[in-house]
Amino acid sequence: MGVSQFLKFCCAYRPQLKGKRGLVDMSTARRDQLLELQEKVQEKWNKLQITVIDIPKEPDEYEREMANKESCKFLVTFPYPYMNGFLHLGHAFSLSKAEFAARYQHLCGKRSLFPFAFHCTGMPIQACADRLRKEIEGFGCPPLFPEDLQEQCEVTNSTNTEQQEQRVDKADPTKFTSSKSKATSKKTGNIVRQWKILESLGVPSDLVPKFADPLYWLQYFPPYGIRDLKRFGVFVDWRRSFITTEANPFYDSFVRWQFWTLKERGKIKFGKRYTVYSPLDRQACADHDRASGEGAGPLEYIGIKLQLEEEIVESHTVLKSLKGKPVFLIAATLRPETIYGVTNCWIASNGIYGVYEVVYRKDDSADQSESEYFIMTPRAARNMAFQGFDGGEFGQPKEILQLKGEQLIGWSLKCPECAFEKIYILPMFNVSTQKGTGIVMSVPSDSPDDYRALLDLKEKAGLREKFHLKNEWVFPFEPVSVVDVPTFGDMSAKVACEKFHVRSQNDVEALKKAKDLVYLKGFYEGKLLKGPYAGELVQEAKAKIKSYLLSQNKAIVYCEPEFPVISRSGDECVVALVDQWYLDYGECSWRELAKKCLSRMNTFGTETYRSFEFTFDWLHEWACSRSFGLGTKLPWDPQYVIESLSDSTIYMAYYTIAHLIQGEDNLDGKKPNPIGIEADQMTPAVWNFIFLGESLSEEQWRECSIPKWKLELLRKEFCFWYPMDLRVSGKDLIGNHLTFCIYNHVALFQEENWPRAFRANGHMLINSEKMSKSTGNFLTLEEAIDKYSSDAVRFALADAGDGVEDANFQLKTADDAVLKLTALLTFVKEGCEQLQMMRTEAAETSSRFEDRVFLSEIRRTVRLCKEKYDGMLYREALKIGFFEFQEALGRYRKVVHADKSKSVMNDVNRELFVFYCRIQAVVLCPICPHTSEVIWEWIARATQQNAEASILQSRWPVVEREDESILAASRYLEDTLHRMRLQMIPKKSKKSNHQSHCPKSATIVVCSEPPFWQRKSVNLLRSVFNANSNEFEADIPKLISSCEELKDNMKKVMSFVGMIRDKAKEEGESALELRLLFDEVDVLLQNRAYVMEELSLKNLQVIKSCDRIEETRKELISAAKESLPSKPTFVFEYEEN
Repeated sequence: MGVSQFLKFCCAYRPQLKGKRGLVDMSTARRDQLLELQEKVQEKWNKLQITVIDIPKEPDEYEREMANKESCKFLVTFPYPYMNGFLHLGHAFSLSKAEFAARYQHLCGKRSLFPFAFHCTGMPIQACADRLRKEIEGFGCPPLFPEDLQEQCEVTNSTNTEQQEQRVDKADPTKFTSSKSKATSKKTGNIVRQWKILESLGVPSDLVPKFADPLYWLQYFPPYGIRDLKRFGVFVDWRRSFITTEANPFYDSFVRWQFWTLKERGKIKFGKRYTVYSPLDRQACADHDRASGEGAGPLEYIGIKLQLEEEIVESHTVLKSLKGKPVFLIAATLRPETIYGVTNCWIASNGIYGVYEVVYRKDDSADQSESEYFIMTPRAARNMAFQGFDGGEFGQPKEILQLKGEQLIGWSLKCPECAFEKIYILPMFNVSTQKGTGIVMSVPSDSPDDYRALLDLKEKAGLREKFHLKNEWVFPFEPVSVVDVPTFGDMSAKVACEKFHVRSQNDVEALKKAKDLVYLKGFYEGKLLKGPYAGELVQEAKAKIKSYLLSQNKAIVYCEPEFPVISRSGDECVVALVDQWYLDYGECSWRELAKKCLSRMNTFGTETYRSFEFTFDWLHEWACSRSFGLGTKLPWDPQYVIESLSDSTIYMAYYTIAHLIQGEDNLDGKKPNPIGIEADQMTPAVWNFIFLGESLSEEQWRECSIPKWKLELLRKEFCFWYPMDLRVSGKDLIGNHLTFCIYNHVALFQEENWPRAFRANGHMLINSEKMSKSTGNFLTLEEAIDKYSSDAVRFALADAGDGVEDANFQLKTADDAVLKLTALLTFVKEGCEQLQMMRTEAAETSSRFEDRVFLSEIRRTVRLCKEKYDGMLYREALKIGFFEFQEALGRYRKVVHADKSKSVMNDVNRELFVFYCRIQAVVLCPICPHTSEVIWEWIARATQQNAEASILQSRWPVVEREDESILAASRYLEDTLHRMRLQMIPKKSKKSNHQSHCPKSATIVVCSEPPFWQRKSVNLLRSVFNANSNEFEADIPKLISSCEELKDNMKKVMSFVGMIRDKAKEEGESALELRLLFDEVDVLLQNRAYVMEELSLKNLQVIKSCDRIEETRKELISAAKESLPSKPTFVFEYEEN
């Protein structure tokens, strides 16, 4: 069944989804208008096949564009979404960046390709299907869950009780009585049933049982993804869409080729490695297999073996059976080099510990295993049991005895390499049983926590009494210097505690600051004072001490997740030491190639670039196989499945040929394809030819039996489209997918086919709050379109933000967009209806000031929008191309009296109106393409051009640069009007208490020459200005205040200088030019009628400050003295009441 047929089938079963979540009702007339228009526009695009993007067909054209690919083609991709549900606004936000880029580059004349596929590999779908299957097996089909049965019973009982209560007491009708007890609510609150999750998504109950088959998810959700994205108006070539896993034999073959090639090139290896592991799934748990804890890797500790003294073992009721056997407390530390300064051992007095028998090999080559007994927390024992310390059975800790922390206090231990013959176990408040082993070695000379806790025990007798501590366990032990830290000395913990005023071990914040400072300086600058490596830097000695302790069996390696990880199956993950196939990303030469690729890429910001560098530094081995789940089997070891982050690193190359080997409406590749090739014909040699350009031998030609011209066509497709010009993604994928993408490309492809740019964005909030289904702050893409229309949603997404910080989708912005877009359409429609009434003067040579201003505003908009679109700054592009452009239109409409609804537009310049509408349509097209298409069509029809053509068949306009002088004159005019309005506030008459009317006339006094203090100030600024850096190479306030000639006007000077300084940083040396780009008097006289109309004046006079003024006009004389360049002064005459 194809996508279109499947959608028709499913929609018949899914009528209740639309509006299911109770979307807020609003006046829908304008929204409905946009929805109706978008449907017609999409029909037009489909008819014209606007998004079908092919390589040049003619050989000459192909060669010409191949020779200049950067300016002729644009391939943008987006990480294919995971298909365990419907697309939501979070998906739409990230993919909108790729969508806007694709449309913009298409308008720039490039063959812009934006393909889109659907990811189905991994554990999430498998885990959900398994959970549903178990629910059906356990509770029937449809299932009757215990909480539902309990609730039904309670509702029945509650109804009977309420009926009795109503008969007895009707005194308080406002009293609320719940039909569900608190106990029941508490019991059922945390239960999440897969059946109910699917129903909440809108899946009909009779279809839910089908989802017990994981392959049904692959059939159900992708078609809905296509439907919603088409309604969203994405510029996607749907012929290139596909799903992953072995359900798609073509993609399966592609991934097998990728892994064969990586293995042949030495990038994939096998062996025991520490990895985050799901005990329930019995396999590694990568980022995409997790319900929470994405990004957490194995954190390696060194477990110091603190041996329990024999006398303690012998005196204990249970432990005495272990007499003669080694019993150790395992102190997990990240700083083994400080072992020489240990004074005691810390535990959590209220923590739970256990004694565990463990079996491990002292030597990898030895056949004999040894049993030892470790004391640690049950949590640590669980982790350790998956790392070879399991007491006989993998993953099963063997507990001998459980102990409370308080029972361990006072036990004596032997610590290897420390200065004391024996040390004691003491309590510490800050020891966590959820981190490490719950056992901590104390180094008070180097650790602020240890120093302050030991000092507390020495200083506070009540604290010692509380834990029944003997003095000999505490007082003989003084800090032992072990690391010398510059500026802190050999007792850095003491110095840091004093610096941050740490008074007790409860001063958590102060201790954190002290610890962060000491540890950072200690690692990078500290020198070791004790042991065989004394004198060496800590960062150099650390690894040597670790190796020494491990070789002498004085310590073990212990790992746990960096922070808690919960798998999709619901269990808490551990770190396991298991055999696995892994990608050796830490291999030096491979890493250097990846860094070389990154150095040539555009990451649109230093923060993203640094995040890649950070990932390169910590990334080493990555487990690429799983025991089960959906995906492609490892070709040389089919018992394993390739995990989801590893089969999705170079599929962008697959897009280049997917339209030929799969084609539209063929997501799983099972239908006949346009090129007539079977999946089993796609041998490794065929893939090598397509992507690597390697020739086939005669035997390989016979094996694949594909006509040569077909393979050459596939090769041409790849060579034209690659490299990938842009990859758009959320910033959370920098730490895995995006980095893996770089590594795999440099491992498989030649340099000219390495990716060119990655654009990372932040997460998206809705109304400044995190998206959440549980709180209702969540919208699927379908719901958002139904509520606002595609263009309004796209408008709000563009306005949400562009950086790597979290963006904010505001529902009010989407609401407002509906109003703004429909208002724009209304204006254009009215203008088209009155087009023949408009003035016909040529805009370029118009005698009208407002025409020339608006023409330059349009040209400015084109230039600035192009700059913002080139930089993928879509919020700025929207600000300039819509908000500011609408303001410019509003100013023009006001001057020509066309600023009211249903206005007569006979004073509008016809050429300018048409030019504006076309430019508005183009600059808005990447973001709001449906609205732009409608405007384009209406204008074409009004001007008797081809209305059937699409705006997407046009090109980004090439216009002359705007006239800066006319724009400066326009700003001057608006500023002057604003200042005049402020000064026109009615004054009280001197002869009465009544307020005067508004002025009847005004005189504007224009400065004829800059005053001396301005000229002097600018000359001083010019003398210290660096035109190369746009910076002033002097202390400006000091420079100005030291000038004697300026002291009489210092207040005005400082304000003026501050304005010029800020302006110079943006505009450069031109800001230091006092001469204006326009004639003030000329601008005011040209717009005399407009100013009079705006201010309701009967008369307006414009004079220069140098003009002769009668001595009796004292107000004018004063105004002439106060006028400044671009800041004329005003004198008003008022009418009395």
